[in-house]
Amino acid sequence: MLCLRYLCVLLASFSATLSAKPAGLILDQLVTRCREVQVDSALVTHNDNIILEYSSHACWQPLDAQGMTGAITALAIGILIDEGKIESIDTPVHTFFPEWNQSNKARITVRDLLANTSGLYFEGSLDEIHRAPNCVQQALCAEIVDLPGCCCRYNPKGINLLAAIVERVSGQQVSQFLRGKLFEPLGCAYMGWLTDTHGNEYGMSHLVIHAPDLIKIGKLIEQEGMWNGKQIVSKKWIQLISSPGQSLNPYMGLLWYLDFKTVEFWWDEPLLCQYQKKGVSPHTIALLRSLQGRVFTSYKAYMSRCGPTFLNEEVIAQLGGAEAAAHFVKELYDLHLPLANWRVGALRSVRARGINGQELVVYPGTKVITVRQIRGRECFTPDGDPFPDFNDYVHDLIHCMDLYR
Repeated sequence: MLCLRYLCVLLASFSATLSAKPAGLILDQLVTRCREVQVDSALVTHNDNIILEYSSHACWQPLDAQGMTGAITALAIGILIDEGKIESIDTPVHTFFPEWNQSNKARITVRDLLANTSGLYFEGSLDEIHRAPNCVQQALCAEIVDLPGCCCRYNPKGINLLAAIVERVSGQQVSQFLRGKLFEPLGCAYMGWLTDTHGNEYGMSHLVIHAPDLIKIGKLIEQEGMWNGKQIVSKKWIQLISSPGQSLNPYMGLLWYLDFKTVEFWWDEPLLCQYQKKGVSPHTIALLRSLQGRVFTSYKAYMSRCGPTFLNEEVIAQLGGAEAAAHFVKELYDLHLPLANWRVGALRSVRARGINGQELVVYPGTKVITVRQIRGRECFTPDGDPFPDFNDYVHDLIHCMDLYR
């Protein structure tokens, strides 16, 4: 059965700014696309009002949040820091696991685990992690392949270690800790959290949760950690996870992904000299040198095999087209070099992401929050999202409601 409800926001407060026809058309298209890509749950809310409510079943099904789980694990770390049980985000991980007080592992901090800059080896498939009977020991025994802080690559082993830190510091598994500190205060129904065969809860994924409860977590982010007059997570922590977590990729916060209204980027001589020393091709350096003195602006993140990038169409053309630009991005990514010098504009969205396009997205300043959940199935799009245009529809809807200021 299908449960479907969407409102064209026919509230009196919107009557002056909202054209019902285009909003209705956008919502119709969203529903059609949800059906086409077999979305299980989709919710769009504004100021606690439901704009779109879609479920492939008669009622909300609790589903595996997949990679969105990591973003929620990050909230547990923030609460422990707020309570003084973890001294700071820059506390070395060996504080909790003394066996890491050696070689380059001694340099890895809690920040590195949150920012995906630990340098731990990860082969790129979650199968490796799921095969391990003890994901914590697997993470502790992983080799260092990049110097901590020098490379930003998604690393679920490090995220699993964050869940283990929560347990070691609080004496509770991450689900039990968050039940008292987050889920119950927000009125979320705790549905379960998958463990490995040793009993460790994964920090990277496998929290089971309803879409409406994810909306509540999004509202907590939108309200900078405040819920019903009580500060659940500090404003400082919400601001920290909503800012770039390292200098290599502006779109990566601390296990939360970011999007900005603008990203300005440029190349200068010191950066080009750094490229030269690391072995970037002379042809590429010559092309970039011809762009020196100019500041470019990107208004939308473009997905590449290495994640979101801020190259705009003009620069892509200067580099020789999409294929050449993709090669350039991968070359710098593999060499652990920044794509360019950059600075970000106003924040457009903060999002928790998982495989198959699962997302919780908060649009600060607009009071709009969206959730979409899709059960695990193979997806062959470049970024693993069968519905990459979902947020484009939401942006159009926000424009219809005249919420962007």
